[in-house]
Amino acid sequence: MAIADKLQTVAFGVIDVRIALNEFDSSLGSGHINTLDDDIRSIYRATIVFMQNPDRIVRSVNSGTTVSALCNNSNINISDVKKVIIKNEMTSIGSSCFENCTNLISVNIPTSITSINNNAFNNCTKLPSITIPSSVTSIGTNAFKNCSNLINFTNLSTALISAQTNDAWSCGNGTGIFETYGDVKRIGSQNINFKQIIIHGNLDNNSGYYLSRSSTLEIIKIGGNLTASTSKGAVNALLNTYGPESNLKFIEVGGTITGYPIQNGSGSSYIGSNCIFHLKYNGIACTPSQIELDRGGTRVSKVYVDSQSVLNQYLANSDWATYSSKLDLWSNYTGTYKS
Repeated sequence: MAIADKLQTVAFGVIDVRIALNEFDSSLGSGHINTLDDDIRSIYRATIVFMQNPDRIVRSVNSGTTVSALCNNSNINISDVKKVIIKNEMTSIGSSCFENCTNLISVNIPTSITSINNNAFNNCTKLPSITIPSSVTSIGTNAFKNCSNLINFTNLSTALISAQTNDAWSCGNGTGIFETYGDVKRIGSQNINFKQIIIHGNLDNNSGYYLSRSSTLEIIKIGGNLTASTSKGAVNALLNTYGPESNLKFIEVGGTITGYPIQNGSGSSYIGSNCIFHLKYNGIACTPSQIELDRGGTRVSKVYVDSQSVLNQYLANSDWATYSSKLDLWSNYTGTYKS
């Protein structure tokens, strides 16, 4: 029997089950099996999709909450989709593939995937977690925009994360971690809404806007170099004090710093009063003005460095002479945010 015939048999069987359930429900006074009936209807719709699009089958439906990839598919109510299992043979997630799957709560991305295209998961407002495998080499614009319930975003690939529009990475629910292993460039969103932002590569935010304007942001870690605005007071820094970074407590930079990553602009700094800066770079990575130790309102409480020799260089540097009380060795730090 051909697969279409088998699926048609399933579909007709589902109809028979629904009729029987409705009759049973009526005998009880109605309203007792709505949830089960919803699941049955979801299986039916997904089965019809498989019949009409056998080339798009990802995995056979085994419950009312597991369906196939929906790429460019108008034959199913996408708001019903809760779980997606992508076949390991697929190499790309197409543009707008899962866009507006507003009830999606689980998706796997196998290591066969090499590209995630524009708007692929845009407006998946209930998706709590996403892990991008190291096989991915490109991520399109707005791929995860408006994923407002994301708790954990993990990009294991070294694919460049960039923003072609100011809010292309508008996502997160204010908790959890946004983590990427590649470089980040012009990630000009005002709404990367996490407690931690971890970039293992370089961050080049020059000609961008803000890394985040979230009041929930507590930790920023950049493993590589940090390039921010080269013009003090511009809007394209790592952080700008027009944003509510009032809870920011810890910033770590592993490489060199270019430009002015933290700036007052024309207002008072909103950076938390206990914010510290950990500079892992083996050399004088920046001047006090680059992290705004020299203007009223900014409240970076300490700047830590990794070795005594580097600390000695700072202490001997005329730019830092006035701020020697804010310099210390990282080994002396005993706070919560030690990495």
